[in-house]
Amino acid sequence: MNKFLLVFTFIATSFSSLSQNTLNNSVPNKENDYEPLFLTYLSLSSAFENYNSLDFGMMQTFNKENAYGVELGYIYDVQGFNQLNTNNQYSEVYGAKLYFYYRFILENEINYPQNSFTFLDIESQFYWASFKSDRVAGYSCNDEFGDCEYYRFFDSRIERIIPGINFKIGKLYSFDPFYIKIFGGLGFNYIKDYTGLADIPDKMFTSDGQQMGDQNGLRYNFRLGVQVAYNIWN
Repeated sequence: MNKFLLVFTFIATSFSSLSQNTLNNSVPNKENDYEPLFLTYLSLSSAFENYNSLDFGMMQTFNKENAYGVELGYIYDVQGFNQLNTNNQYSEVYGAKLYFYYRFILENEINYPQNSFTFLDIESQFYWASFKSDRVAGYSCNDEFGDCEYYRFFDSRIERIIPGINFKIGKLYSFDPFYIKIFGGLGFNYIKDYTGLADIPDKMFTSDGQQMGDQNGLRYNFRLGVQVAYNIWN
């Protein structure tokens, strides 16, 4: 985890140094006339996130202090840094992400360098992920010794939905017409799996015999990333 934090810190420091001599273009500033921003951007999901995806987003300011945005992503893997039960095997993964956020642009006096602004986001999310998972279900299990009377092997498809909310802080750097966005945050989501199992097992195991915890329930989630954007207004 420290490796990712060091990389993130290095990127943020590098952009701050690079931006010292860059003019302030199309960034909200109380001393200048308001110039709207309408950005489109692409990004790969962070290694801290559980569901690897390719994301497309749009953001638009509607005054000097506020903006809103939406992101849509295609999920292609479930092997993130924070994924539960990493010994579990996933295959034929696909799905979608949807984010909607409301952005608060902080006061210009604290923005450094001048071609940037700092923001806070409140972000709602909804994931749908579909994948096959090799699992072994145990029935009539003995809690004291961990043995079960009989087992069944499943390679059925799991349909997972994940609503949630995230809180992010970040910086947007102007290299007009291109922009760089760096952000980090923490969120909470609720996982609900639809497995298609008619009989609920007493225990679940991975294909290599490791007992699986219950995937359903409330979880924390990291939001950390770097995005490249383009200003549509230009």
